[in-house]
Amino acid sequence: MIIVGLDLHVRNSFVSAMDLETGELFDQRRIPNTREAIRGYFGQFAGQEVKVTLEATTNTYPMVSLLRQMPKVQVVVVHPRKMRIIAESLCKTDKVDSEVLVELGRGPYRLPTSYIPEAAVHELRCELRTRARLVAMRTELKNRVHGLLSGEGFFEHPPELFGKRGRSWLAEVELGELARGRLERFLRLLDQFEAELLEITQVLRERYAKAPLWAEDVKLLTSMPGIGLLTALTILGELGDWRRFGRPEAVVNYAGLVPSLDESNQKSH
Repeated sequence: MIIVGLDLHVRNSFVSAMDLETGELFDQRRIPNTREAIRGYFGQFAGQEVKVTLEATTNTYPMVSLLRQMPKVQVVVVHPRKMRIIAESLCKTDKVDSEVLVELGRGPYRLPTSYIPEAAVHELRCELRTRARLVAMRTELKNRVHGLLSGEGFFEHPPELFGKRGRSWLAEVELGELARGRLERFLRLLDQFEAELLEITQVLRERYAKAPLWAEDVKLLTSMPGIGLLTALTILGELGDWRRFGRPEAVVNYAGLVPSLDESNQKSH
């Protein structure tokens, strides 16, 4: 087996490779994080079992996704906060970090790993987060319209300003030429955002909610009061494989809902 320690950066990575049988470090170099370069590097190990160890960081998922496509390549993503041997190293260079990762990969340790979602989970997360961002941008546009009206002295308007009655009121409200132009731009953008949100919501309903991977869990979650389709998909997407949690308390902790306690002398936070 070949053990590879991969010190991952944004544009490039430093790799160290070791033959597990001989214990010899035989290849250490920096390679660009391009598909061609990564495939070319691991191509030299074709037909051999390869174990790659790397830390979790911002661009870990694209690298892991690429490595998972290669036959006989096993990927281990270690939790950076729990790997104090790397974080507190007195001599910290890319070369040293990659060598440490090799040693961790070859050793009999039970490494503290980070969860890396499968492709289907990652895609669902991306769709949900894209929708959430579109909703936030739509809200910002609506706030801009409210600000424009206030700036023009209109402090009272229909409660459903962007509903049918509100849009009729906006079409007739007396504004100057430039203010009217700004309002029309905001409203045109709002219509485009509404169309995009309808489309992505339809994709979530048809492609994910009805997919065999999610359908049973979605049905169970939406049977609970207060949980609709999008909330159910968000729960499933953010948790990933929820069966990996051994206890309900672990799920609550993962979601960041467990309060922490910091005590010193008579002070408690």
